[in-house]
Amino acid sequence: MVLDDENSMQQILKGMLRRCGVQAVEACGDGAEAFERMRWFRPDIIFVDWEMEPIDGGDFMRLIRSDNHFHQQRIGLFVVTGFADEKRVAQAIDAGADDFIAKPLSATSVMNKIFRYIDRRRPDLQQRLINPTYTRIKQLSTKPIVAGA
Repeated sequence: MVLDDENSMQQILKGMLRRCGVQAVEACGDGAEAFERMRWFRPDIIFVDWEMEPIDGGDFMRLIRSDNHFHQQRIGLFVVTGFADEKRVAQAIDAGADDFIAKPLSATSVMNKIFRYIDRRRPDLQQRLINPTYTRIKQLSTKPIVAGA
């Protein structure tokens, strides 16, 4: 799921996620809408914009982490923001973030964050969330680039 109040950022992230092999991507414009949608659609990972109204990214993450309905299945929470200072990173971690992605985004950084999260915390997603190209893409992304090869 992509949670961002800017439609253009929703579309950018959705496109990047699809290029990374994510099969189903939902997008929401605010935390209340996302929380409501999560009654019927349980995302495995949510990319959360930090600066939103009326519920900001930190409040949304604290709401998810404190709700008993979401304790059985761990949901990955990735903060997306243009403000990557130390204080903001600490606030995001305190709010329950699993990772932090600074803008401007790149497909490579998004892909690496997803793969690292899956490998460390949710190996069950390798087959369910990511399409069968997961292993091939992951192997390609970890091979060293050799000049002249």
